[in-house]
Amino acid sequence: MSRILLLCAGFLMSGLTFGQYSLTISEHATDIVPGQTTYRVYVDMINSDDFLSSAYGNEGDPMSFSTSDGFYNDPFGSTVASGINPAFFGFVPTLEADSWITIGIDSQNTGDEVAISTVEDAAQPFVASFQAGSDIDGQDIEIDTQTGGAWYVLNGSPNGLPNDDGAVLVMQFTTAGTFSGEMNFQIFENGDGSTDIRKTFSFDGTGTFFEDGEGGGGTDPVLGCTDASACNYNADATDDDGSCLELDECGVCGGDGIADGACDCDGNGPAAGYDCDGNCLNDADGDGTCDEFEVAGCTDASACNYNADATEDDGSCDFCSCAGESTGGEASGYTLTVEEHAVDVVPGQTTYRLYVDLVNADDFLSSVYGNDTDPLSIATDSGFYNDPFGSTVASGINPAFFGFVPTLEADSWITIGIDSQNTGDEVAISTVEDTAQPFVAAFQAGSAIDGQNIELNTQTGGAWYVLNGTPNGVPDANGRVLIMQLTTSGWLSGTLPVQIFENGDGTNDLRKTFTFDGTGTFNAVGEGSGGTGGNACGCTDDSATNYDPDAAYDDGSCEYAVPGCTDASACNYNADATDDDGSCLELDECGVCGGDGIADGAC
Repeated sequence: MSRILLLCAGFLMSGLTFGQYSLTISEHATDIVPGQTTYRVYVDMINSDDFLSSAYGNEGDPMSFSTSDGFYNDPFGSTVASGINPAFFGFVPTLEADSWITIGIDSQNTGDEVAISTVEDAAQPFVASFQAGSDIDGQDIEIDTQTGGAWYVLNGSPNGLPNDDGAVLVMQFTTAGTFSGEMNFQIFENGDGSTDIRKTFSFDGTGTFFEDGEGGGGTDPVLGCTDASACNYNADATDDDGSCLELDECGVCGGDGIADGACDCDGNGPAAGYDCDGNCLNDADGDGTCDEFEVAGCTDASACNYNADATEDDGSCDFCSCAGESTGGEASGYTLTVEEHAVDVVPGQTTYRLYVDLVNADDFLSSVYGNDTDPLSIATDSGFYNDPFGSTVASGINPAFFGFVPTLEADSWITIGIDSQNTGDEVAISTVEDTAQPFVAAFQAGSAIDGQNIELNTQTGGAWYVLNGTPNGVPDANGRVLIMQLTTSGWLSGTLPVQIFENGDGTNDLRKTFTFDGTGTFNAVGEGSGGTGGNACGCTDDSATNYDPDAAYDDGSCEYAVPGCTDASACNYNADATDDDGSCLELDECGVCGGDGIADGAC
């Protein structure tokens, strides 16, 4: 448990302390809630590219926050700023005074911004102190256990960068009384994750507060490097002596870097077929697989002869020879269900929900993800609906507003296990994405990729997830976990890789990939083809008598009409005929088929 924070954002790494960072607490507004004052708390940065990663507390660096009269949480508010939708301020004015924690944003995340993530010790919760009606609503906060707690964003997201005033917003609270506390912060100087700075600020009321021991200097000059970005920076130096150095690409202070002809600091050359950047020397089709390493075969995972090792599709895919058979192994029982949830919440459109069906009651669904090894895709033929008042994730949906905005119920979003704001021990949905292939904004109304198809197939990839142990990932009474809601007027299909911890044990890491087309229940790729998720095979020729409009793949079964005589007693009966054309004949008295018999006057 004590390593949870390290896994999430590197919170427990020891770091160096540089410069005059400070904490500023200022009055933001008065009497939004009558008789109370709203304050905002900022961390003042030194460099424009410094990155504030987290606010945290543990037994080594305790965090505390106390008020004399408690602090205000609005019934329509959120524990984190990314759950605040400013569009509702007109309906609920006191929502502007809600107390919340954040990194850099004061409302729902937009563009490349990310939702605020939290982690806490179950024995010492603090997030619910910012939740109206909770058992600890508005109560003082102490975080001083071995596990500790934090709120954070991952390095690289715009939340953690300073605003035009050089500051990063970390909290808003509203109270009628006095306040004080001590807060710890993790800063990556110049956005470099290896330059890990920790700052602790004690405060009492409003003002600007410095870390204990900072701010003083002697009268005697101290020579050294005064550039905080230099690898030999001397925090005690008062006069720069021109000795500042930079880390070379190998991490050596003032070193010469990688030797000519080598690819790395150890002197290793490139692998066969590649340059030092890992790019192919020969790649005629530009697919990232070097020509000499290409493997021809069927690359469609739903085909009977799918070849997982194939890198180049050779047109050999066969979708129907395995109909009714297993396509790779016995079904595990883990399946994907796509079902209709509602119709015409948005006129002319259908709202669908997607669930992962688990096997055991204590299985845990950790994430839905995609990368270059396990690609993810979500496609519709007409786009999907995002409500202007909605959210990219289910934890940003407040059902109290459905009465004001009925179409909010049809908003498209991603999730793990919840269909609205997290309550109790539930947690907000976290996301991570490659800046070169964003996907979260596809669920944001008005974004550049609003409602567009999604592909996650880069090396970095992307995901939405919750940490193991939260109730979100545990199956409901029907043995399944909700992962998505999507509203569209068209058809939907895709491929979704998921991560499951069998029996909730993080060492039992199961990966399943589901390919779906429309509604139904779908087995994982490589498992039994039963259920409604097998390939749709049949006759695809609409001129055939047995044409199947639901067939996606032709299995060679087409039959065609054959005109002729279908009466088996006729002398010209055609056993191959399917349609009688009225041509049937009888033998005459002379044994001639269709003849005129004995001529007149003849015997």
